[in-house]
Order: sequence, then C-alpha cells, then structure tokens
Amino acid sequence: MSSDKKRNNHTEMAGLRPGDVFTAEISGYTHDGWGVARLGQRVIFIQGALRGELVQAEISSQRRGVFYARLLQIVQSAPENRRQSPLCQVYDGCGGCQLQHMTYAEELYFKQEQVVSALQRLGGFSAAELSVMRPIIAAAPKQLYHYRNKGIFHVSRDAAGYSLSFWNEETHSPVAAACQLLFPEKVNQLIARLRQGDLPNGVSDVMLRYSFAYQRLMLFLRFSEASAEQLAVARIFLQQISAEFADLLVWGVQTPKGWQTFSPVGFLTDTLGDVHYQIAPEAFFQVNNAQTMRLLSVLQTALSAKTEFLLDAYCGIGTLGIYLARHLPGLRRLWGIELNAGAVENARQNAELNQLANAKFWQGKAENEFDKILKQNHCIDAVIIDPPRRGCHKQLLHGLLQLRPKQLVYVSCNPSTLARDLQLLCAEKYTLSLVQPVDMFPRTHHVECVVLMSKVQK
Repeated sequence: MSSDKKRNNHTEMAGLRPGDVFTAEISGYTHDGWGVARLGQRVIFIQGALRGELVQAEISSQRRGVFYARLLQIVQSAPENRRQSPLCQVYDGCGGCQLQHMTYAEELYFKQEQVVSALQRLGGFSAAELSVMRPIIAAAPKQLYHYRNKGIFHVSRDAAGYSLSFWNEETHSPVAAACQLLFPEKVNQLIARLRQGDLPNGVSDVMLRYSFAYQRLMLFLRFSEASAEQLAVARIFLQQISAEFADLLVWGVQTPKGWQTFSPVGFLTDTLGDVHYQIAPEAFFQVNNAQTMRLLSVLQTALSAKTEFLLDAYCGIGTLGIYLARHLPGLRRLWGIELNAGAVENARQNAELNQLANAKFWQGKAENEFDKILKQNHCIDAVIIDPPRRGCHKQLLHGLLQLRPKQLVYVSCNPSTLARDLQLLCAEKYTLSLVQPVDMFPRTHHVECVVLMSKVQK
C-alpha cells in the first residue's frame, strides 16, 4: 500500500498533516457554522459541511489542537434535506453571509443549539433550568434578505483602482462585495454608483444607512487621516452624489477628529411600530427593523404590566427603553445610561420626539453609574441590559446584584458572553424565567437572545 493511500484511509492512526484527505460524518457545528467531524480523538472543523452529511475533506491547517479542513465532496447527504444552493453568486468568497448553503430550517436549528450549548457548557445551566427556553423567533420568508439598514464597506485600492469590500471573518482580509441580497434596492443602487471609480482619494471605508419607514439614505466617507484639501474634495463629491440621488438625505465624513455632517439635515428618521427615532451617523440602531419589532414584542410581554420604574443600561439612542415607555401601561419613569455622548443627546431628542416627559438619559459608563443609583435608593422595578458583544463589565453585574430589581432583562448578540454573565447573575439572587432566541441576522451565524430573570424570593 502506498504512503499516500495510507494517509488517505488511516489518518486517524497517524498524525494529520496539511494535504491529508479523509472521510467523516458531521456531528454538529462550531459557533460560526462550520461542520464538526471527529477522527478518533481528533476534532476537525470543515467549512460548508452540514450536520448528518458524510463528507470527504482535505486538512488545511491546525491551530490550538484543532484541525481545519476544506470540503472536497459530499459522499452522502444528510437524512433530511439540510442543504440548498446559495442564492448569492459571490457567496463562497464574500463573507457577508455564512449560512446560505443551509436550508432556513437548519439555520434555525443551528442558532437554537448555539444558545443551548453556550448556556449549558459555559453557563452551567441544567436542562431543567433551560425548560423556560422557547423556539427561536424566525424571520418571515420575505425578510430573509434585503433586511439590513446599515452597511460598512472597506475601500480596497490597487493599481487598477479600488473596490468596495466586506471584511471576511475567516481570512481577515477584504473581499470585493458584489452582494445584492443583504440591503434594500436603493442601497444597492447607491453602492453601484460609488463603484464607478470617482471616490475621493484617502477614503478608507464607506458607511451607508437606510430608513425603511421613509426610504431615505445616509452616506458617510471615513478617512483614517484627512487634509483640508481632501475634505473639500469629499464635500464636492458628496454634493454631486446627493444631486444624483434624491433620497440621499444625510451625508458627511468621519475623521479621527469625529463626525462632520455636510448635509442640511443631520439624522435619518425611522420607526419601530408607532415610535419614531432620529438616528445620528454615529448611533447604534438594530440593523433589522422587522426582527427588532418581534424582539420588542417579547420585551413588552416579558416585563410586568405593573412595572413603574425602568432602567435601560447601554441605552444607546433609547431604542428599547423609549418603545417600552410608550407601551408598558404602568410605567411612570424611564432612566437610560449610555457612554457615547452623541447617543445620549440622540436619546433625549427621541424622548422629546415621542412626547415622553418621564424619561431621563445621562452619559457615563454603566458600570460606574450604579454606585450613584444605589446611593439615591430608588425603587427600580426592572432593568434592561443590552451590552456590546463583549458582554457586561463585572462591576455592572455586581451593581445589579446590589440593586436587585424584581426583573432583569438581558438582550445579547453573543451567546458565549451571555452565558458567562448569566452564570454570575443567577448564582443566588436570580433565576431564569424566559430564554428567547431571535433570528436578528438571517443567513449569518449571528443570533440574538432575550433572557428574562426574576428575583429569587426568600
């Protein structure tokens, strides 16, 4: 038997090396949707392989005791039909989506399991404790694509000119993005125009926003450094683009010195239900309006109708808190804490826009503000925390445990940091009352989750 054939058929008996070919069944998924195979004690991650498939693959690399492999062929399909042909012509190299090769039913299974696995493996929660977990809230069939209201494109330059690219999470490099499926048609049209070759020199990234309610656009050019001459050229270019696109309402630049708006109007207005939001260029706003409405419905149902005093930590422009202040019948007071000073001002404007006289927003690190809140001895009924992907600062978690509101709601876009933080919060003083995954990012490996915790009664 040749050495090549031995490496092909008996890799589990020898040390795996790049170039080795093997056949294995896929037993599950990594957190980013790669198929997981096992050869003896070895774990192998295979991009594009699906649960239940028997595949042939080739070892490409090894990192931290885990092997990575390239899918060569599907030897045997999964018992159920879990695979579909991607709609996007640049799907294999783009990086904007990761799960178009899955049926949507399999994608929902994958995301549900990611939340379960994180809470059990990292959070230490038992199956009994997770009996409060509900099936993931799916996107409507017509909302699997064209749902993003914001996009950031990297400008890649070479001798031939430039391209607008997504940042590929796997290769950590820009990939020219010709995707037509993530954004609404008006955004796609504006992207096509920006590809025509006259983008000003020095632009490193392009940021676009879209208002679904009013079908208006925002465009900002990002410079890592910019001279006065470059900014003057950018202003002329943006004025030209605004003349070509009647729906382009807000435009300007971002430099190391901050955001500079050139247009007469400095914000987009969008709606979630009957609540209006003014969205500044630097503001965080959930990228999927339709699924955000479903998430807000979960929050509204989960929080007690008797809630009188709500604290919104990491409040941003007031997206969650202001909506709930309009829809919780017993709410008498809303407080919001946000680090970004511009977002705080945006939140105050949004409270005024929605005629909320009982809302107060202030700037600061949420973890540093709890000492002040505790000293004031206010009776806060409920707290919402919606942190960035890295999760909550430990100081904030300890502040919550001292404050001890009746209800805690954690909104997370990262199951791993969610599990870590819940482990601390639920060690003694809180118990899980609801775990509700939401598919906020269809066709990608990201998943949102709402967790309601109730105070343990002693």
